Amino acid sequence: MRQLPKGKELHAPSINLNNIQGQIDALKNPAINVRYLAFEKLKQQGIILSNGLIHNVGPVSLNSTRMGFAWMNEKEAETAVGVLNKT
Repeated sequence: MRQLPKGKELHAPSINLNNIQGQIDALKNPAINVRYLAFEKLKQQGIILSNGLIHNVGPVSLNSTRMGFAWMNEKEAETAVGVLNKT
């Protein structure tokens, strides 16, 4: 439950999952269902990202992922960069 000051209305942000930039923006959303939709859209394009849980060490809970290309072969790296260039 979220409490708001009297007279203040809560507005949901607009989310466009039809393009790469919107999908990346949705990954920053605090709502897990919105991040899930972004992950699924990206996965449909061949981009698979970590859920970020591996980066949660110690008492601090982080929502992050590391984008690295070292594990990719040349064709996979070219595809990833091509998709990112669409933003």
